[in-house]
Amino acid sequence: MKSLKFASFTLALFFIFIFDINSQEYLRMMESDKYSVSEIRQSAEKYFSNRDKGRGSGYNQFKRWEYNALRMMDENGYLKSDDYYSEQWKRMNSEINDTAQTYLRSSDFWTDLGPDYYSPSTAWSPGVGRITAFYIHPENEDYILVGAESGGVWRSLDGGQTWSTLTDNFSNLVVESIVIHPHDYNIFYFGSSLGRVYKSTDEGISWSLLGTAGSSRVRRLLINPDDPSIMFACSQNAGIYRSVDGGKNWTKVSTDNYAYDIVFKPGDLNTLFASGYYFQKSTDGGKTFKILSAGQSKYYLLNVLSPASLIKGYDAVDNGFGEGHVPIPFSPDSIAGKLVLFQDSSGDLSLACGEAANSSAIAGNIAVIRRGDCYFVDKVMNAQNAGAVAVIIVNKNSGEGSFAMSGSNPQINIPAVMITKEDGDFLIDQMKSKEITVKLQIDSKAFNAMKISPKALAVSPANPQVVYVLEAEGGKFSGFSNLLIQVRPSQN
Repeated sequence: MKSLKFASFTLALFFIFIFDINSQEYLRMMESDKYSVSEIRQSAEKYFSNRDKGRGSGYNQFKRWEYNALRMMDENGYLKSDDYYSEQWKRMNSEINDTAQTYLRSSDFWTDLGPDYYSPSTAWSPGVGRITAFYIHPENEDYILVGAESGGVWRSLDGGQTWSTLTDNFSNLVVESIVIHPHDYNIFYFGSSLGRVYKSTDEGISWSLLGTAGSSRVRRLLINPDDPSIMFACSQNAGIYRSVDGGKNWTKVSTDNYAYDIVFKPGDLNTLFASGYYFQKSTDGGKTFKILSAGQSKYYLLNVLSPASLIKGYDAVDNGFGEGHVPIPFSPDSIAGKLVLFQDSSGDLSLACGEAANSSAIAGNIAVIRRGDCYFVDKVMNAQNAGAVAVIIVNKNSGEGSFAMSGSNPQINIPAVMITKEDGDFLIDQMKSKEITVKLQIDSKAFNAMKISPKALAVSPANPQVVYVLEAEGGKFSGFSNLLIQVRPSQN
């Protein structure tokens, strides 16, 4: 019963706090060291220019980030590297850990007095904070750990009636996930931002940086109970990572570039279920994962019609524009045309940040454009002005999946999708010697398929063949599914 309650609580947390990162390019930029603070601000202000900035919009969170970023950026307008802060934290944590017991015994130790409630009259966000992680002690259900987005790790010994903080003497209070060692209950772990995983060997009195799993928020930590040296981390915008040395070193094991949740199949530690934008399964103890539910991309939004030597489908993601979003048509409707590389008037990078130098070739066809240097909606408008019937934008980052582009422009009246850099580079190279005709279409069967969107998972020990999946879309509830994993006795 406790596991079911915990699973339900976990799913609820996921749904409450997940947001549509696909349509918010500035959020991705925040987690990259390639963009200046000014560029990120421009992207964010562009995103919010035609949107409500009130409750739940994310605007207040962005302004808080902006306030700190403007104070912390270097002389070139960029935020300092993760390594810089990691070294600063190591030195600070070393000093703090050496004197942690002294702090706890000092007469000036602070006790939180609240508030633990809020009045609607004091504003919709009174400052109580958000709970992002929740963990119950394996042998004592009154022993509860919770983590806050920017409030650290908290503990209750009486089933949640009273709480005490475990991180007031630690430099990092960003907590996204929590787990306790399955054999040594003095050892705690928490996942933070930028892929960081922290460890305590004294029930949270002192903490140290253990390792780094990817470069994004560690939404979930999972430990193999038979071999605690094997750990898993869901790095939100980077994928699933696995460690075989207790969390010191991490290796990416998923093809999905997003990760939100991971669970063992009850009674079978060789089988794991995981989720990012897709539902995945591993049957080799988490060494590799296979996508079982590819959503709409299993039907391929983009299909090459000719020449015969190139006929195949390509993964593509529809844009996430607000006003100006033109969806890909459902079968039997489609949009077809010849691929034409957008030629910039000032060079050959095909960035489409200005008028096309080859409008006559683009007219009536599908324009291929590279990502970078200007907003997605501006690229699409420039292709539309040149007469394109659709746009394919090629991701500029190798190894990164395609995603729903952000922006808003009510004047857009043609569809646009993104494909990976690898697929785009291949098609652009083939276009040099071949005339390639493609079709954009959503198969009608895909309507009831799982969407390409953030997901959370739960499996009941009472029936481990069924996995429950909660989907989010656009920051809202999208669907709740139960998947029968074992279709035939011969399958795992």
